[in-house]
Amino acid sequence: MNPLIDAILHSDDTTVRNLLKSSLVLVNKRSTSRDLPIELAKKNGQKKIEVIFVRYTDWTCCYSKDELKQLLVDFISEISEDYFAAGWLNGIEFDLWRLISTGNLPEYHSVVTLDEDLDIIEGLRLLSNITNTWAIWDDTVGDAVPIELGEWKQRI
Repeated sequence: MNPLIDAILHSDDTTVRNLLKSSLVLVNKRSTSRDLPIELAKKNGQKKIEVIFVRYTDWTCCYSKDELKQLLVDFISEISEDYFAAGWLNGIEFDLWRLISTGNLPEYHSVVTLDEDLDIIEGLRLLSNITNTWAIWDDTVGDAVPIELGEWKQRI
């Protein structure tokens, strides 16, 4: 079996990252269901792995800019869930913006471990740059939504 497919199926983001950084040969080898690895990650809803693919491969085959905006929202939500057991921790968008802007977090947060810092910071930064958006909780919608960077920067 393709080790990249295997890593995706086991949600092993570390192996996915290492394989993509060392060789892109496996990126075009389809799964038994005929999915490209990036398509499989997308189908499985593995946001961290999807973001790793966006960082290290040509994502244009599988994502529109609108899908990347939603990926940014979903990735922040996944970070919130993974580290705080909250679908959207109150204010997490501000803390993560601070992290990608300055490299610092408020003292009470320990969002990421050393091994994951680069993937999370660079993934968030890349998605924001590609889409020219950030994500924010919208009380009127009752959910997180993408917001243009110009509007976001007026709020911070």
